[in-house]
Amino acid sequence: IGCDNMPAELGGNGPPCLPSNPAFKEVTLASSGQEKSTFKVKKGDRIFYKFFTRNSGNISFKCCLEMDESDGNKNAIDLIPLKDYAAAQCSDGNFVSGEFEIPSDGNLTAVWEHPGWWSRNLIYRVIVK
Repeated sequence: IGCDNMPAELGGNGPPCLPSNPAFKEVTLASSGQEKSTFKVKKGDRIFYKFFTRNSGNISFKCCLEMDESDGNKNAIDLIPLKDYAAAQCSDGNFVSGEFEIPSDGNLTAVWEHPGWWSRNLIYRVIVK
């Protein structure tokens, strides 16, 4: 595909290929960079996520839920433990996506970490329903 026909999200000049509602967010992660996105959630909410990297490369991802306990303390659990995704899983036309249900009211934080040396762009979307 020539650059004029390649979708804008993949670095080309063509029309966008990703749905715009809700929009994907794009950030540049430098070496050892991190992106966090936090959402207020309720028990039973469904979470849908999708992400990929531009400038082919690996990335790590996790989701944790922080809940307020009745005694005023906070308790955090990993709903998706930190996992490394190779470039072949999340770049060059491949993406990572999934969904899960929230077990308790709290704040959900999705975290992407760039473990490599070269900067890359992370394109992601998290939907709470």
